Amino acid sequence: MNLRTLTFFLGEDEEILKKAVRAANALTGIFKPQTVRAVVNENFVNREKDFLANEVWGYSISFDEKVTDKTEKNILEALTDEKCFVNINLDNDTVDTDNIMRVSKVIKKCSKKDPTGMVGFRLGVGIGTPDFIPFFPYAKTGTQKENVLTIGLEMCQFLEELIEKNKRKSLVDLRETIIKEVTMSVEKIEKEFEVICNSLGVKYGGVDLSIAPFPYPIGETSISNLVQKIGSIGRSRSQKKFEFGNPGTLFVHTFLTDTLKEVARRGLVKTAGFNGMMYSLLEDNDLSKLYEENKVGYSELMMLSSTCGCGLDMVPVPESTSLEEISGYICDTFSLASILRKPLGVRLLVVPAGRPGDTTAYKHVFLSNTTLKKDAMGPQFFNLPNQKKRSTFSFMKHQK
Repeated sequence: MNLRTLTFFLGEDEEILKKAVRAANALTGIFKPQTVRAVVNENFVNREKDFLANEVWGYSISFDEKVTDKTEKNILEALTDEKCFVNINLDNDTVDTDNIMRVSKVIKKCSKKDPTGMVGFRLGVGIGTPDFIPFFPYAKTGTQKENVLTIGLEMCQFLEELIEKNKRKSLVDLRETIIKEVTMSVEKIEKEFEVICNSLGVKYGGVDLSIAPFPYPIGETSISNLVQKIGSIGRSRSQKKFEFGNPGTLFVHTFLTDTLKEVARRGLVKTAGFNGMMYSLLEDNDLSKLYEENKVGYSELMMLSSTCGCGLDMVPVPESTSLEEISGYICDTFSLASILRKPLGVRLLVVPAGRPGDTTAYKHVFLSNTTLKKDAMGPQFFNLPNQKKRSTFSFMKHQK
């Protein structure tokens, strides 16, 4: 099993973090992670620009307070550095509709800073996200004193090969096989990195078992293809193929994500982060094609988020998309995160000059392309003076 990222989280000792990151870069020839990343704060960024420019693939900072004019300015300024990722962190206990509109304005404005629209790739809205997620842009550091390392894995190809080898088994037996093989592989990784972390003075924070795609040419692995493989383990040659989006898709998705969470529940390995399925639209060639063919859309992506998806991630939208529509996406995602008590994220890429029906034209090693959908009006309860003033409440307080 390959490593997608080694992500370091800043504690109180900045020198230890810098030493650990440099050591991790020296280890890449052995473990070959796709990236080495750092999650830091604004003060560190201001002091250590050379270190961040030369030693990490990317770094992330988190904004946890309500978005003000000053916060907006700081976010937009931070995103001018192409190595910087930003997580606007919202809790999933209390909704603030005025703040959601403010966040939507930041998403819209940031697209104007880059004619390619790629800046949206580096801006996420995390809702109820825990500390120490190794995947960007939803990573955020906590109040810990120690520097922490967490690991993101390349699970997709590993699972595809495992399912192919066991495609005639029952779901019960396939579930146990996945649990056993994933646990064994992660245990080996843990043993290595616990020793490494001790030698570096860094706390080992665990592994995120999330399954994330990679487009061609890096890996060409697809979450939708993985679901199709499990949905076809008993298929005869005379039967039609099970396709992603067909009836049963939610069940297969839930089967796989719960199987991974069972690895965490059994406690044999230390986990961190989402530990779910990442339907990152523009990072998944097959999913992008299904979206283009109208076989998967917004409703399906939100439905999958209800049972361990990671939210509405890497979805391109036309330049004409209104602030109300962007706010509606965030509100819907908050609803699931709040009622289900689970972390979710929103990452939208507003495409400059993009119109409904256009095909995106990204030329980035991490991104595929797909069709922009027709924009729609979102809810309109954000802009009146009393709506801005009285904008905070909790769903949970109204549940019996």
